[in-house]
Amino acid sequence: LVQCIGADDNAARMAEIETALRRHLFSNDLEVHFQPQIDLATNQCHAAEALIRWPRNHPLQVSPAMIASICDDRGMIGQLTQFVINTVLRQQMMWQAQGIDLSIGINLSAKTANDPGFAAQVAQACETWSLSPTRLLFELTEDSIVRNERATIECMHALRNIGCELSIDDFGTGYSSLTYLHTLPFDEIKIDRSFIQGLPQQAVSRAIVNAILALASGLKLEAVAEGIERPDEFACIQQNLPDCTLQGNLFCPPLSAADLRARLHTDTRFQPA
Repeated sequence: LVQCIGADDNAARMAEIETALRRHLFSNDLEVHFQPQIDLATNQCHAAEALIRWPRNHPLQVSPAMIASICDDRGMIGQLTQFVINTVLRQQMMWQAQGIDLSIGINLSAKTANDPGFAAQVAQACETWSLSPTRLLFELTEDSIVRNERATIECMHALRNIGCELSIDDFGTGYSSLTYLHTLPFDEIKIDRSFIQGLPQQAVSRAIVNAILALASGLKLEAVAEGIERPDEFACIQQNLPDCTLQGNLFCPPLSAADLRARLHTDTRFQPA
C-alpha cells in the first residue's frame, strides 16, 4: 500500500511538472543561463554555453536534466530547442549592440540531431534575427550520434554547411569517439568531467587528457576542459595541459544574461575563485 501511494504521488507530481512545462514553453518564460568559457592563457571569456533553467520563484523545483528528459519523452524537445536558439540569438543581438561578441554553445538531443529539417530551421532563425550562424556552436554527445548515425551525420553536415560550428561533448566516454572525429566535421572536443576530476590523483587521467589534447591539436580542433570545480584540478591543468579552454564553477557558474553582461562590463577576465 505504501509503495502504491508513493507511486501515485510521484505520477501526480510528474503530471504537474509536465503541465507546467508545457505552459512555460507556450509562454516562452523558461530561462536560459550562460556559463563562460575561459582562455587558459589570457583568462578572457570568448564563448559561453547556453543552459536551460526553470523559472525562478516557481513553487515547483525542476532540474535542467528533468526539463530535457520530459521534453524528450513527451515530444517537446524540438520546441525546447527552438526556444533556446531564439533566446540565444536575441541575446547575441542585444549583446553585440553593447559591445559583447560571444560564440554560444547549444546542446542538441538525439532526436533533434536526427531531424533532417533542423539546419533549415536554424538558418531561418538566424535570418529572422539578422545574425550569422557562425556564432552558434551545437554540442552533441556520442550517445546521441549512435542512435541514428546516418541521419545525425547528414544533419551535422547541413549545420556545418550553413556556417555553424560543432562540438562533441563528453569526449572519451564512448567506444567510437575517434570514428566520429573522422566522419563528422567537428570544431571542438569537450573533455568529459570524469577525466578532469581524476587529474590531481590519477596518472591515467592525465595521460588520457594529454592524449585528447594531442589529438585535438593534430586535428586543429579546440579542446575544452569542462566541469572544473576545484583548485587542485585547475592547478593540474595549468601544470600539464596548457592548450585548452576552461569551463566550470571554479571560474564562474552559469549566469543569467543580465548578470553575465554586468560581469563582462566589469572585467572580461575570469580568475579561479
